[in-house]
Amino acid sequence: MTSNFNNQNASKIYAAGADDFIYEDTRDNINYELNKTDWLYFADDGINIESNRSYPATSIGALTKEILYYGVELGVEIIPKTVSGYYEGFNLDYDLKYTIDGEEYSNDLDYLGDDLQEFSRFVGYNQGLIKANLVHIKDKFISLIEEGTKITEHAFSLYTCAYDEVARFSNGECIYEKSA
Repeated sequence: MTSNFNNQNASKIYAAGADDFIYEDTRDNINYELNKTDWLYFADDGINIESNRSYPATSIGALTKEILYYGVELGVEIIPKTVSGYYEGFNLDYDLKYTIDGEEYSNDLDYLGDDLQEFSRFVGYNQGLIKANLVHIKDKFISLIEEGTKITEHAFSLYTCAYDEVARFSNGECIYEKSA
């Protein structure tokens, strides 16, 4: 046995039914909601995303924002996606990418500080300023990511049921509970 939903980044499992109408309608509604934000958004079901052969996923679009902070261009891209359930239905999740002066770095936030330090070594024109403000730059990145994920998960919550995984057994089975 295995769990029905594969959730990588979203704070909850945003799940919906299995028929084609609900699937397409949910995707259209997410596009509509994300287009209303002050972030740049475009619909695209062909973006290369992380997927698992047991849980095929398709991008919905890309939500992006770039800012200039301490002379460094910081960019965040959140890619909402539909992920097929193992047994039935689907859930909504997202991939996360970030860029520093247009250069894409690891999608793992655990490495954000390392990526910023690596970047500062190769930039001669701002190196001292960047090194002195690494903590502030990292904090700004994190606040941008939190803002984007909040927007994305709010859109998800409008068109799906949110669940929490409350138990996972050694054989992979899970128990889900509707979120409060």
